[in-house]
Amino acid sequence: MSSFGAKGLTNKGRVLQAKAQAGVQLKYTKYVLGDAQLGGQSIATLTGVISPKKTVDVTRLKMTPPNQATVGFVLSNQDVTTGFYFRELGLYALDPDEGEILYWYANAGDTADYIPPTNTGDVISKTIDMLVYVGTASNVTLTIDQNLAYVTHDELAAALEGLDPDIPLASLTEPGITQLSNAINSTSDALAATPSAVKKAYDRADQAFTAGNERKAEVVAALVAIGVSASTSETWEQLIPKIAAVIRATGNATVSDVIAGKTFSNATANGLTGNIPDRGAGGIVTPGTTDQTKAAGRYTSAITIKGEPNLIAGNLPKDKTFFGITGLLERMTTSEKQAIANAITAKGVAASVNDTNTVLAQKIGQIKNTLRSASGSLTVQNVDNYPYQVTNLAFKPVLIVAQVYLRIGSTYTATSRGYIYADAFGFLSNAANIDYYNPNEQESSGSSSVAMASAQFGSNSVTFTLSSRLFYASDIPYVVYGI
Repeated sequence: MSSFGAKGLTNKGRVLQAKAQAGVQLKYTKYVLGDAQLGGQSIATLTGVISPKKTVDVTRLKMTPPNQATVGFVLSNQDVTTGFYFRELGLYALDPDEGEILYWYANAGDTADYIPPTNTGDVISKTIDMLVYVGTASNVTLTIDQNLAYVTHDELAAALEGLDPDIPLASLTEPGITQLSNAINSTSDALAATPSAVKKAYDRADQAFTAGNERKAEVVAALVAIGVSASTSETWEQLIPKIAAVIRATGNATVSDVIAGKTFSNATANGLTGNIPDRGAGGIVTPGTTDQTKAAGRYTSAITIKGEPNLIAGNLPKDKTFFGITGLLERMTTSEKQAIANAITAKGVAASVNDTNTVLAQKIGQIKNTLRSASGSLTVQNVDNYPYQVTNLAFKPVLIVAQVYLRIGSTYTATSRGYIYADAFGFLSNAANIDYYNPNEQESSGSSSVAMASAQFGSNSVTFTLSSRLFYASDIPYVVYGI
């Protein structure tokens, strides 16, 4: 490699160096390579490389105490079309007063290396560092292309020394370290299931599905045996109403009686036909009556139950209490009960589909239907489209009434207030006309109007804007009504 025996700062470099000692930024911009002999020329008087052949970017800068800096670049022949001897090396810097100047120069003389052109097949790519005097300058920098910068092994080792990354635990919102788990009954949000745990859960679900199908087959067989059309291809949602119809029709008959076929014959494909089973000792109930004293007796009349909704043929009494199934017919579906719970909650009383009917009835009684109100005043803001806000209400607002007072300029004074209002259903009142007069003329001068421009009702707040700006009015009295 070229040995640069002659090197040093140029005169302009010394001037810039003095400025750097005083605090000016010392900023390197580029290296220029050349092939000229220095001869008898003085490095100090040079203002540029004598015979420039190639310009390269500065890619490395490292302070080397006590008074030097390591300034490096990458030497490559990828864009060299004509070979040359790498003999000259000039480091340029930016002077705040003169612009870019030759700051430092070096010449290898007869030890210069030959840089072949690219088309010879020889590829050159090497990192070269030069020690450059910087004195006590503290603000040394460079213009660098990060794509050309390289790091040495020593620099990489120094950067990695003592590195101990603090990786947090993973959560539902943050990435991080997570622990594997074989549990299939955990509710943790921080563990990750293993394939083994997933398979166990799948196997259990498969077993439950298989067992469910076996139970469905037993139920379908029992329904078919007593004359009810049923199939294993039906869902449980389709089979449950058929089972319910059998239970309603048999009164207090045992399950074994129903399965054994003692209750009904198989004469009707889509219904249940036959005598209601023996209900034990008691009197005979006359068909067509509601004799409760004989409800424990035996029915002597045949009935037919035709599916949903509990159609009863014949003269048997239709009073639900008479049949000994009080409450069955009043049972609500889950969706019906959910609708009732939602309606109660909407009225301000928390209710759940899991509440009993008795609890729901009590909560209905807790619903308050009295109208609530709050009043106050808002300070007028002399700003167009200003959002006036009423907040922290103890109830849900549905209506606001505001009283506005208008003064136009400093001459006309309003003689009255006007009322405007808005409700939670989207209604905005029309303009309120307000008369005003000129005190100098001692007579009415006309009227102006203010209206609700917009209104938003929250759970405990109201925000509204006005169609016109209010001038010089001190307040806006209001009343808010709600539930």
